[in-house]
Amino acid sequence: MRFKTNTYINKSAGGIRVQGNTALCIRYHFIDGKRLDEVIGVIDRWADELPEEIKSLMTEKEIDDWKRWKDRQEGRFREAQLKSASEAVVKIMMGAAQAHLEGIHPFNAERAAQTWSAINKLAILLESSGFPMPEKFGPVTEDINPYPAIPLSVMVGGGLEREYKTLADRYERLRKEAVKLRKELKTNT
Repeated sequence: MRFKTNTYINKSAGGIRVQGNTALCIRYHFIDGKRLDEVIGVIDRWADELPEEIKSLMTEKEIDDWKRWKDRQEGRFREAQLKSASEAVVKIMMGAAQAHLEGIHPFNAERAAQTWSAINKLAILLESSGFPMPEKFGPVTEDINPYPAIPLSVMVGGGLEREYKTLADRYERLRKEAVKLRKELKTNT
């Protein structure tokens, strides 16, 4: 038994290929040396349990295959989610700094304590990973707010995570194009 996640091209997100919310349950047979695939059903790839009508068509081994596939899929998704958060942390912190520069102060004592705690944990993890805190920090860049105006905190549910990733990917592509055009304009003048 194998499981294949459907993909499609999301035109509203700039024509990028994204994974859909469903997966095919495919049973394969070998007849006369040829492999024949049989789709026994379509499932919600985010569901915690198999639907009873699909489960009744599967053997115990196939159900175990689904559980292993589900664990691998969730592991890969969690890894991608955390990698995305790690890559976004600098942009988000720069955005928070920009908010303060523009007079937007969303902090209260509790939020400030949570922020300092998160910064402290990140600093400890960076140092333990072989990236000690530098004695001097680099210069502050002019472009301090280079990220979409959606906070990473929206990444709590399957649909929102996909929407955020799609939006962030599209924003990054458009930002790179804008930088390229800006450079071209500077060289032409």
